[in-house]
Amino acid sequence: MIITGYGIVLRRLTLEDIEQVRHWRNDPEINRWMIYQDSITSEQQREWFETINNPFNYYFIIEVQQKPIGLIYAKDLDPLTLEGEGGVFIGERNYRETDIPARASILWIRFCFDCLSAKKSRIRVKKENSKALAFNVLLGYQMVMQSDTTYTMELTKDGFYASKGMLGLKKLYFNFSKVSIQGEESSANLPEINSFLIKHGQRS
Repeated sequence: MIITGYGIVLRRLTLEDIEQVRHWRNDPEINRWMIYQDSITSEQQREWFETINNPFNYYFIIEVQQKPIGLIYAKDLDPLTLEGEGGVFIGERNYRETDIPARASILWIRFCFDCLSAKKSRIRVKKENSKALAFNVLLGYQMVMQSDTTYTMELTKDGFYASKGMLGLKKLYFNFSKVSIQGEESSANLPEINSFLIKHGQRS
């Protein structure tokens, strides 16, 4: 499955991508913000992929001009409510301080709300990660819970479409208003997604 919009391409994670993702994930600049902080081996990465390559986890490579630059995902979807936990990281350093993370996140959240029909998106952010906290507030996330080390934040569809991030991107990138979703029926998709792909093929 491929999602395209805002000058970004999101491509469903494959087995061929996982070593690149592991390399990014083990980068100290990324690893420091993760809940799980141990270094990941190739064997662990393969085992992980086998556990997430299913209808309840959606991991996508972020591409800019055909260059893979990061990962975005919704994991552990509840089959009844379609609520799940989201996350994103940019592996290529040159893109971290650009508007690419915002564009990729908005494209992804639109997919989750409009195509997955998710009710809420949930994220966990380490308390000391002030940039991520500010970024997610910009997208409309609100804090609902906290532990000693993390904040749990949630986003509703209405909150997202009214957010400063969404309104700002719509104003700035009016030429990137078209969004398309393409793919084939797969056992790794929820029935709702397979039905959408069969019926529409792509969406604007």
